[in-house]
Amino acid sequence: MPRNKLSSKQCECLYWVALGKTSAEIASILELSPYTIDYHMRKIMLKLNVSNRPAAIAKALSLSLFSVSQLNELPTSYRVRTGSGLAAPPPKKRQKQSV
Repeated sequence: MPRNKLSSKQCECLYWVALGKTSAEIASILELSPYTIDYHMRKIMLKLNVSNRPAAIAKALSLSLFSVSQLNELPTSYRVRTGSGLAAPPPKKRQKQSV
């Protein structure tokens, strides 16, 4: 497999990183563990031969793995799962504390 060939899950993780999401936020969006997101990011950086997330984004853009215009669109899977067009998961409702 060429070093710049990323799996669909790796591309999805990199997309969310490019949107500025943290591992915890991406994990919530994709319904995975933050550790799984970090694992995917390590594999991405290894395949792209870079040492950090910003470099991975820059390399992915230069290799046309995704485009800047795609960063303005949310994946359909996210809109369907959350029922909104928000770029972040909706806030969780806080429970009232008894006094």
